[in-house]
Amino acid sequence: MSRYRFMPILWNLRLSDPDEDEANQRLKTINSPNCDRLFKTKPLYNEHCLACKAFYAPNINISIDEPIVASKARIGIKQYIKDKPTKWGYKLFVICDSKTGYTCDFFIHAGKSERVTDNGLTLACGTVRENCRGFPKTKENGIPRNATRGTIQWIRDRELLFVKWKDTREVTMLSMIHSACGNDTVQRKAKNQATGSFERVNVPIHCSSRCKRL
Repeated sequence: MSRYRFMPILWNLRLSDPDEDEANQRLKTINSPNCDRLFKTKPLYNEHCLACKAFYAPNINISIDEPIVASKARIGIKQYIKDKPTKWGYKLFVICDSKTGYTCDFFIHAGKSERVTDNGLTLACGTVRENCRGFPKTKENGIPRNATRGTIQWIRDRELLFVKWKDTREVTMLSMIHSACGNDTVQRKAKNQATGSFERVNVPIHCSSRCKRL
């Protein structure tokens, strides 16, 4: 199909009901929290999400990610996150199978919601920023600048475990699944000072008996 044929089709393509779209537009003009910014694409959006869940059953371990899909569109829901490899675009919340990387479900971040829900995460694990509300502010027994790779410090608040782990840089995470102590390791590439070549080494990802508690 030529570009000149594709563009007129694109300009006239409509996925949503015109009457319902007009009603949603009226909610937008009065800044109603019930306005759906993604309404025009919702039929295709919902079919895509349904297909993701219908054709594959994930394993027991799943991961929640926040990727950015690059876009130069001039639209209010476009995000800028300076620490992401792709800094401008649409922000997605994605549930993936940890073993295969398959996308089980996703939704597009369309701005801060005014609705309050009682839903929360249970048995969750993920990275977190230290400046978030409720994160321990103490610097006592923190990881020193010259700490070796694999150094871990932790503090527990009932079922919630706060962990700092030294990889290439400090990684801060929260977990409701893991214990602080164990013998698990992860493979990383490290430079052999004698030969100058890179080789894989095992880096601990749990506290040893010599680790100090935060």
